[in-house]
Amino acid sequence: MTKESSRVLQFGQGEQGVISAKYRGEPTIVQVSPFMLSISPPETLKWRSGRVLSANMFAVQRVVVAEGTSPALTLNYASLNASWSGTLAGQDITARINSAAANQLLNRLVNFDAVEWSTNRTAAIEALKNPTLTVQLLLTDLEKPGGEPRPVLLTFAPAASVPGQKPTLYHGRMNDEPDTFIVDRATYEALTAPMLKVDGEQ
Repeated sequence: MTKESSRVLQFGQGEQGVISAKYRGEPTIVQVSPFMLSISPPETLKWRSGRVLSANMFAVQRVVVAEGTSPALTLNYASLNASWSGTLAGQDITARINSAAANQLLNRLVNFDAVEWSTNRTAAIEALKNPTLTVQLLLTDLEKPGGEPRPVLLTFAPAASVPGQKPTLYHGRMNDEPDTFIVDRATYEALTAPMLKVDGEQ
């Protein structure tokens, strides 16, 4: 193909996952099937939006956080009065929930961003077979009251580690989606922040 006859096709992805394409140097932009990205090189991930999950906080019914071998913490959210209840190891811990911390966790999860999308998905998926953290959200469909809630599962595992040091990056994945992502230590630790009041705290 000669230089004069070659054309460059550019792809882009919006916040809502809409895939658009245009020929370089031409003004016309068209929407295309998401499957078009499967023929694109891994470099396209560099300009993909970092948004992993976007949900309405009022759709959240439950958040379940399980780190390592520790018992899972279940936090139930009542959006009508923005209140929390919960259990840990079969015990009711509603009175001990730190509402401010729970609200911060909720706000982070419903607009969850990654540092970047993984270019080496094979290594990520292998690491995620033994996650060190799982976070599950139960989401109701606000447009269909009374419908079956939809579970969303986020799993995390260290991307790399040095003996005696905390990992700086973590692999992540939502449900069984083919794409994996990377989060930093600050994001990971925010998801594992204490949700319960310490003794004597009001």
